[in-house]
Amino acid sequence: MPYKVKEKCVYKKDTGKKVGCTKGSVKKYLAALHMHENKIKKMLREEFDDLQWIHDVPTLFADNEELNEKIKALHKVVGSEAIFGNLTKPFDVDDILSHYDWYGITNFELEDGTEWVVGTEEEFNNALYEYWYSYVDDVGLDYINQYDLIDFIEMYEGTRQEYANNEADYSMYEMTDEDILERSADDEEYEELEEQIYELRNEIEYEDEDGVGELRNKISELEEKQLNLLDRARELVLELLYEEWYECLEDPYYCLVDTHGYYSSVNDLIDNGLVHFDQEEFASSYASSENWYDLPTYGDGFDYVDGYIITRIN
Repeated sequence: MPYKVKEKCVYKKDTGKKVGCTKGSVKKYLAALHMHENKIKKMLREEFDDLQWIHDVPTLFADNEELNEKIKALHKVVGSEAIFGNLTKPFDVDDILSHYDWYGITNFELEDGTEWVVGTEEEFNNALYEYWYSYVDDVGLDYINQYDLIDFIEMYEGTRQEYANNEADYSMYEMTDEDILERSADDEEYEELEEQIYELRNEIEYEDEDGVGELRNKISELEEKQLNLLDRARELVLELLYEEWYECLEDPYYCLVDTHGYYSSVNDLIDNGLVHFDQEEFASSYASSENWYDLPTYGDGFDYVDGYIITRIN
């Protein structure tokens, strides 16, 4: 720094501000000022060299290019102080910046206590899937609105067939022969046979022994037709009942909860082993929205830097 001398005093040449005066040699006083100035410059250079590693971020993660690029992007958002605090020289990377996976995205714990995640668009979309998949395990099906689960339940084919069979058998057991014949539309034919049998039985009292035998044979034939008709009707109705139940169970919730009221909720169906909840499909469906705000972040929004998405999570 240039100085000018006036008598025993020294002034800054550029501003004219007095630096100081001496009773002794002015030359020695100037020499002392120059020595002090050089010492200050040296200290500043050393301090700058100590801090330079912070700005030279690429050297920190030279062995992990992807991690290096992510921290460079994060550095542009939060700056050196948030990342490195008051550190003035490099230490082991793990001592400076802890990082781990957060739903598959790299999460950095900074010196200022905040946590930030840095990832690609694909990594954030994958994180949504991981979040919704683990959400089911973390919260539990009992605490998820059943209407959010309906589209992701299915009844296995074997279970569906067995349930339809059992319900068809039970319904048949509750039906009378008249109900069965009416359902199969064989009731009129059965009644006609019944009338013929009735008429033949009335004729028996007017016939001789040979005639009675012939009438009884005819009655036996008609009764056999009735039995065959009823057996055929039972088979047909049982098949119809099975088909109705099988078709109904295509939507097990609508069938067993809304229509018949056998069960109270989706969870009731799951707990009784009647349906399977497709957790993967549930997660995929909710993740398909690509709504990253569903993720449990701090709520400050998202920054886009050098192809990375960055957001705070605490």
